[in-house]
Parts: sequence; C-alpha cells; structure tokens
Amino acid sequence: MSFVILKGFIQKGVLLICSIALFSIAFVPLANAKAAEKSYNTSNKQEQKELDLLTEILVQCLVKDENGEYQFDKDKAQKLGLSKKQIKEADNLFTNVLTQKDIKEMVGDNDIITTYSKTSITAKALIKVLKKYGKKVDSAIDKGIDLLPIKSSTKKAWKKTITKVALVKVLDNFVGISDTAENLVKRGIKTLIPGIPDWAASGIAKTLMMVLPI
Repeated sequence: MSFVILKGFIQKGVLLICSIALFSIAFVPLANAKAAEKSYNTSNKQEQKELDLLTEILVQCLVKDENGEYQFDKDKAQKLGLSKKQIKEADNLFTNVLTQKDIKEMVGDNDIITTYSKTSITAKALIKVLKKYGKKVDSAIDKGIDLLPIKSSTKKAWKKTITKVALVKVLDNFVGISDTAENLVKRGIKTLIPGIPDWAASGIAKTLMMVLPI
C-alpha cells in the first residue's frame, strides 16, 4: 500500500516538473520577445524625437540672404550643438542636393518657387527602371543616406530598410498612380520609414534620381 502511495507521489512530481518545463519553454521566449519588441519600439520613439529635434535645429540654421535665397548658417549650427561632421553634411545637403523649393517648404516659407513640373511616370514604369539599374539604385540610396546629417546607427538602419527590392515592393502598391519619379520614390521611402523627415526623404530621392535616366 505504501509502495502505491509512493509511486503516486513520484508520478505527480514528474508531472509537476514536466509542467514547469513546458511553461518555461512556452513563456520565456514569449516574454523575451515582448521585451525585445518593447525595446525596439522605445528605440524608434527615441529616434523620432531626435530626428524631430534635428529638424528644428536645421530650420533655425537656414537663413535667407539679400537675394531671398536660404543659406545654411554653419556658425549658428555650431552654436546650436551640431557636430563638425553634421555641419559639413548639412551644408552640402542644403547647398548641393536640395533645391530652394525644398528648403522653403521645410521652413514654411509661403513664397514657394513655381517650377515647371517634370514629366510624370507611372509607378509600374518606375519599377521597371529600378529593376534595370539594380546595383546602381542601392549604391545611390546608400550615398543619399550617407549625405544626411544623422547618426551613424540611423544611417545603418535606414540602409537595411531602404533598398531597391523594398522600394519595388512598396511601389507595386502604387500601380495606377502617376507622378514624377522623384515624388514616387519619396513616397516609397516615407512608406518604408514612417516619420522620416521630408528633407531626409527628399535628399535620398534626389540622389537616386542622379543615376536614373528619367
């Protein structure tokens, strides 16, 4: 009789141990995944705050000259805390990449320059061009990202996200829509990186347009 009771206790003990093991297998990875997800979301929120702050600083550094054109004030940028590398990148971006129209839209200048609209292209036609120029597209995107006055970690993350393959997939959802190639690319970039500043998306798009015969 005592043997039967002992055997019962042993069986219950084994079942309890198995239950604990199964719980650990099921719950621990889930808990880790939740923690990782929370950390990732927190990181994105922090990154967004930093980008918003950077945009505010850049806007303050764009000063209109006597000809009514905006110039990047490097001295002001230094006083506002931008690093030498950021100042160099921002100066190049606003001088050689973005247009006065882009800059006026960024600072909220209502005296927007009227430009002749570029030829429209369908998203489907743009996809064909992106596929044709494959490696050049990825290189141009990476170059456009490198020109931005943002953190190295953000550049690295954006390079992994904004690729020719990713843009093609996004643009495939725009089938039937016609716009300039640059605007379509910009829309694709803003879809891939929600919250990306307009000036950053424009900088990448314009750099890409330099290698596409459109």
